Amino acid sequence: MRCRRLSRRRGRGWNSASPFAFLALTSLAWPPLTPPIAAQEPDSVEVTVAVRDAGTTEALAGVVIELSGLRERHVTGDDGTVTFDVPAGRYRLTVRKSGYATIERTIEDDLPVARAIRTIVMMRRPVEHELSAPASLLVQVTEFGSERPIEAAEVSLVNGSARQLTNARGMARFGDLRRSPVEVSVRGIGYATRTEPVLLEAGRTTLAKVAMTVEAVALAPLEVVARSRFLEKKGVYWRIDHDRVTHLFDSDDLIERMRERGSPLLSHAFTRLPGLYVGYYGGAPFFLGSRRCEIPWYWDGIMFGSPEGGFDEITPEAVLLVEVYTGPRTPRRFQRWPGDLNDCGAILFWSKNRGNRTGKGGEG
Repeated sequence: MRCRRLSRRRGRGWNSASPFAFLALTSLAWPPLTPPIAAQEPDSVEVTVAVRDAGTTEALAGVVIELSGLRERHVTGDDGTVTFDVPAGRYRLTVRKSGYATIERTIEDDLPVARAIRTIVMMRRPVEHELSAPASLLVQVTEFGSERPIEAAEVSLVNGSARQLTNARGMARFGDLRRSPVEVSVRGIGYATRTEPVLLEAGRTTLAKVAMTVEAVALAPLEVVARSRFLEKKGVYWRIDHDRVTHLFDSDDLIERMRERGSPLLSHAFTRLPGLYVGYYGGAPFFLGSRRCEIPWYWDGIMFGSPEGGFDEITPEAVLLVEVYTGPRTPRRFQRWPGDLNDCGAILFWSKNRGNRTGKGGEG
């Protein structure tokens, strides 16, 4: 009877007051007290890849690491290692570096979910060999990070004469290459130089992508020099900048030359100069040029002619610069006969008094 009444109730609709109905709902809707094992697994696993040279066991930097199914690439540092996180799962590891044979291998059948994993990869260099057919090489140079093409970067093959500049798309092409691998060097202003070996395939064009890192360019220290208006007007700096002076000395040079000759006389600082002869008459110095004509000397633009003994009374500490001219290089305004190409020469003294003056200049 009870079974028949239950059947009739089911036919008319579900009776929530039935104890059997309550138990059925409980068993279907309540979650288990312990979550499944999969829900306790971590979202990611730490993976460390160390890459070594199989011949030397040295750490390899700049090795590109790729995992199947993932877009992100990883590059080894100077210590030859790289660490990254990946979702738990199965992966095939691809290891690439120019000049080495590419390696593909599985890390493990299943990545462990409870601990980090570290794997060591040994890479081998292929033996250099002659190509059965000539190969071509296309080098693409970009800026690391932005991937912007670098124009006018210098791309050269090491131990070869081939050298090219990249075009606006950062490309440089080399053809008729007979040996593999080839070593490619890339240089660019403001970028660190990259040198990498590249494997070539006979009869094919190999594309080598080179990413250049920005490097700070060390600039020469800034030097600020305050020039005298007086010497500027006299053309002293122009003659120095245009390498027109036969011999140029400053105060320290004169003192050093006098010390080398063991003499307190200023005239001895001018001995042993090509085209200039220093003589003495009655103890007073005089100067002769290559034509044995007398060379006059000037003090701040004023000609004194023969020293007449007053020359050695000048102290080197009072001198800023000395210009020595012999022959046709003598400035026109200091020639005895302007325009004379066989002029003897001139010795031009510029004092620290006038040379350091930055105010009004003029003839002294």
